[in-house]
Amino acid sequence: MKRSFEEINRLNMILTKLENIEEEKANPVVLDFKWVAEELRKAWVKDALQSSSEN
Repeated sequence: MKRSFEEINRLNMILTKLENIEEEKANPVVLDFKWVAEELRKAWVKDALQSSSEN
């Protein structure tokens, strides 16, 4: 899935904010979002590596 640079940058900022939340102070819903953010970042890295190896 192709994304624009602006979209990736905006999503990356959101993911970074979620990842920086201290787990001791977060409620369960926030922790779920934090987990999703971490999984999304892993998927993006994997996708980027695959795309760069294809080029």
